[in-house]
Parts: sequence; structure tokens; C-alpha cells
Amino acid sequence: MLLLLATLPGLASAATNVFEYPLVFRKHQQLTIDFQRAMREKNLPDMERACRTGLALLPEDAVWRYNLACALTLQNRLDDALAALQQSIHDGFRNDLQIGADHDLARLHPLPAFSNLLAQARALRGIPVAGRPRITPAPVVNGLATVSTANTHWDMDRGHFQSFFALPTNTLPATTASLAAQWHGPAAAHLRPWLTLGTAAGNAGDFYDNRDDGHSRLDLTPFSGASAIVYSEEARLYHAHYGLNTFIYNGIVVGNSSVAITAGPYWRSVPRSALTEGAAVALLTEQYLSNQLYCYPSHRDHDAQGLGDLYPVNQPYVVITQGSSGTDQPFLQALFATLAAFRPETKRFLAARGQIAPTLQMLLRSSSKLVATPDDYLSGKAHPTVFDAANLDVDRLVTLAHALTTNDIPPLVSLRTLADQRAVAGVDFFDGANAEALYDSPCAISRVLRNTAQRHAITLSAQLTGVPAPGWHLRWVVLRGDPRKVVLRPLRPDQSQMEVTVTHHGGRFPVRTGEPLQTSRVDIGVFATDGQRASAPSFLSFVHLNNEIRTYADDGRILVMDYASAATNRYVDPMLSLAKRWRDEYQYDADQKPTGWIRHTSGQIERFNTRGERIEQTDSQGRPTVTRTVNYLPRLSAENTTPPDWIQVEGDYRINYRYASAQDRTGTVASRERVSP
Repeated sequence: MLLLLATLPGLASAATNVFEYPLVFRKHQQLTIDFQRAMREKNLPDMERACRTGLALLPEDAVWRYNLACALTLQNRLDDALAALQQSIHDGFRNDLQIGADHDLARLHPLPAFSNLLAQARALRGIPVAGRPRITPAPVVNGLATVSTANTHWDMDRGHFQSFFALPTNTLPATTASLAAQWHGPAAAHLRPWLTLGTAAGNAGDFYDNRDDGHSRLDLTPFSGASAIVYSEEARLYHAHYGLNTFIYNGIVVGNSSVAITAGPYWRSVPRSALTEGAAVALLTEQYLSNQLYCYPSHRDHDAQGLGDLYPVNQPYVVITQGSSGTDQPFLQALFATLAAFRPETKRFLAARGQIAPTLQMLLRSSSKLVATPDDYLSGKAHPTVFDAANLDVDRLVTLAHALTTNDIPPLVSLRTLADQRAVAGVDFFDGANAEALYDSPCAISRVLRNTAQRHAITLSAQLTGVPAPGWHLRWVVLRGDPRKVVLRPLRPDQSQMEVTVTHHGGRFPVRTGEPLQTSRVDIGVFATDGQRASAPSFLSFVHLNNEIRTYADDGRILVMDYASAATNRYVDPMLSLAKRWRDEYQYDADQKPTGWIRHTSGQIERFNTRGERIEQTDSQGRPTVTRTVNYLPRLSAENTTPPDWIQVEGDYRINYRYASAQDRTGTVASRERVSP
């Protein structure tokens, strides 16, 4: 079997500037997919071609070289295969057990040269590649921790940076009284006495990461001991310091980026951009479980006077703040105060287990002014998509944090999909997408309701991570949506498996009764609780597409899917659904079995069968005799018929994007210029 790992650890900081690697990452991903496809099809020339293209992209990648050796061996080109294998060992692939057991190299096994290479790999195993720089944790100097090529690695498997800092050996300075005197942050009346007594950890060892070029930079002066992450000129040259955080750090990090894409058809906040892409959600998940929590403003994506709540999922991975630039500041201050308020032993316990961010989320939600009882925490009041500073109670927040002991830490809830309803492209939906599943992640699962069925059913498993103390159990709660249209059916007495069925809600509805903010999303929260305390939430979300008006029969059959009436006044995220201007009327026979649908578009009428094929000709009895498969290609909406030539980034910069075609949703950065001092 060929090795399908992307790269060896450490490679992506070797021959070229590590900050260049995001530029080649997508190409590398596509080549990996091409290689896997060729392997499944046993297409040896295509396997070799993918490997050689991968090596042209990443010349020192030992895994591409190793896979090339396998592809050449399978073609019986043994001399070339031995040369490729020797080079892969030189470049760092030195797993002699893998090499010796790989059936794809079986034709090399009898050769003395192969035995020599195997011995060479065994001898070099664990030894760094000569001439290749090693990652060295950067020291904190004068309160600054620098991200540079020396301490940064690009993980080509997961698509993010890893940077390492030399962490302090303790979390308290020698004199707690001096630390208390220096504390000028929020909730000083609580924190100063705790710091004096040494029962609060303070901010020594905490890191702050600003990713908007100082547009909304937190003043760290009140938070004595905290360090600021700064970026070297090499990192800044490749814009590694800006926008959504793409780094995993080895310490406790709270950060922010107060920017947004404010023009063009794909305008959106930083979190909406991330939460509509599975790869970005995977990164946010890893950050969340690595003691990192970032704040991002919602900008126009959560506006009662505008288009309502536009987020495709509720999630605990980041804190989204109500409003635009600067609305993250109260939350940054509150989070650093909370880190300072933790007891030293509690903070060490949380950091060692990667539970800093989940615990911050639990405390932030528990301390909201809207939450007065444990039952309030298990309701939509405590778990908005976006947090409003008006509901922030910092005194209560730090008090809860200081009271937390190592025995009080709730287990996390990890979700997994066991069974799911499927929608068929070209029959149920026409968006160029391939599924209803937007993504699955341990703490946030999102489904876009594309199926024409009136009800969507999904079965999930929920697991309490770690070894929870006795008394903790699972609790599933409808946080948003009509509870009469959501059925939770436990498949096990402990609720570790749940079948969730959602009936289509038929358009936007208020987030909560009486509130002006509209949403098209249903949220189910899953918690670990012991009756008094509850964990940070995990979420299952269902998104109704706002550019469709559905009509169902009393028995649940779809009768009409009307896109035309919704096209002019109903916004839908173009990353989730494409512009459509037709109306489908569904047809049934005398036994109410579906026979297809009639499409009304631009004054024309077209007929389709149940497979989504357009009916070109019929016989004398109206039965289809000639049908044609229809392909639906993504386009920009009619009001945005041409790609924008630039996108204004809120803050101090304008980024110019170049689009390859109308189907290119992301574009490539052509230039970046500062537009204000």
C-alpha cells in the first residue's frame, strides 16, 4: 500500500520560505486527490505523473519521492525506483518498517541494493536531515514573541502553520503583591486581592495575537505578564499576520482580527468566511482544542435591521462579537481577566488538557446577564450565534473562573454522524454542491436543507471525552427553531445516540419570540451536565435556504419549489446556494408516486423526470421517449454578473483580487495596498 501522508514533519520549513507554502497548498491537495484516484484505478502512468508534479511543486518532499518509487516499482522500472527510494531516504523518509512491509515495493525486496537502502533508512531513523534547519522555539523578549521562519512549520496535511515559543516554567512571578499592584484590567476589585494571596494565576505565560495590523489592538499594559505575538517581515510579506488565524501555537493564546470583506458578491465577516468552508472549520477545531480562542466581529452578518443571522452554524470555536471594528475589545479584556482569575493549579490543569478555550466559552456563556439559572444556560439565551457586549458581566465571569477547581471541569462533548438523509444533486437541488453536509466536526455539525423532503433525519453519537466524574450525563436541547418541528428520539438510555428529525420551517423566523433578529437556522445544543453545572456546548445546525419558497401537501409531498418569487428580495449566501429564477411544480400519478416536475422559467415550460433528466420527446400517450441530462454550473447571481476587481477590507487595507472566471469564488490576491495611515 502506498503512503498517502502529505509531507514529513519539518519539511515545510526547509528549502523555501515557510510562509510561501499556503500558495502551493491547494495545488498539493489537488495532486493528492489525483494520486489517490489513480491508485484506486490502478492507473500507474497517472500515479507517476502526480508524483512528479508533486515533486516539481515541492522538490524536497520525501513522501512524494517515496510514492514515486512505489509507482516506478509497479511499472517494473526497478533502477529508477531504487534511485527514487534512495533520494526519499536522503530527504527524510526513514521508516524502515514501512519500507520493508510495503507490498508496492515487493519487486525490489530480493535486490541487494534494496537491503542496503533498508539498512541505511534504519541507521538514519530519527536523525535530522543534514542541512535542513530545525524548528527552534522563540524566546519571549521584552514581552514580544516573534513568529519567524526559525520557529514556524507549515503542516501540509492539515493546511496551517505551527509556531513555537519558549514557555515560562511557572505561571506566577516571584512577588504576587507586585503583580496585584500592576493589575489595571477589568474586575480589579476582585483580581487584586486574589493576586495578592496568590490564589489567581495572573497573565504570565498568556499570549495575545492581533491580526488586523493594529486596527483593533488590545492594550496589554493592564495585563501584566502577558506577551504579544508579533510577525517577522518575512511573515508579513506573505500576509501570514492578517485575517483569520491560520496558526497553531504551543501556548495559551487569545487573539482577534477586526476586519471584514465589505464589497463584491462574497462580502462577509471573517467568521462567516471560515464557517462556510470545511477546511477552515477543521483548523478552528484544532485551535479550540489547543488553548486558542479568537474574537471576530460579525460586521453585517448578524443585523436585526439588515439581513438577519447569516451564519450557517452555531459553534464554540470562536467568539463572534456584535457589530464592526472594535466590538471585540470588551471581550478580549474579559478573556484576559478570566485567564488571570483562574487558580494556578486549575489553569495548569486546563492548559495541559487543551481545555482552556472550551472552559472560557463555558464561563462566558454562564456569566451572561441573560443567564440567571442553570435552566437558562440550557436554553438559547446562553448560546447566541453572536455575543453582544451589553450582556457581558465581567465581575461575574471572573468570579466563576476563580471558583473553578480541577474537580469542577466538565467533560467535553464530541459529536459524530452515524446516519444521514441524502439529497441528490440535479433532483433535490441545483447548486453545484455535492451534499447537504456542510461539514462535520467534533463540536459543530452543519446541514444545509437541500432535500425536497419535508423532514430531514440524522442520527448522531455523542461522547463525553476524558474520564468524567460520576453524575455527568448528556443533555440535548433545542436552542433555536420551533420545538414542535424538531423531534429528538434517544436510541440509547444514556442519550449517547440520538435521532434528530427536523421538519422544514418554511422560511425565516425570529431567533427568539418577540425579537426582531431573523434567522433561517435551527440549532440543537448537546451538553454534559451534572444537574447544576454544564459543559461548553456542541452544536447540530440545520440551515434553511432563503432563496426558495416551498409548498407541501398535507401528507408531506413536495408540491412546489419556487425560486423565482424569492429571487428578488431574499438574500442567500452565494457560498451555499446559487441564483435560480424558476418555479418547479411536482407531478404525481394516481397512486401519488412521483413522476417528475414541470419547470416554469423565462416564459418557457420544461418537463423533467424523477431522475432530473429533461424530457425532449414523448410518445402519443405522453410517455418520455428522449431525455437529456442537465448539468448545473455555478454562476454569480444576476445582480453580480461580473466578478469584482477589488474587495475592500474593513480597516486600513484594500485587497485587489483577480478572478479566473465567474465560477471562481475565491480569486487570487493580485495586490494589497494601504489606504489610510
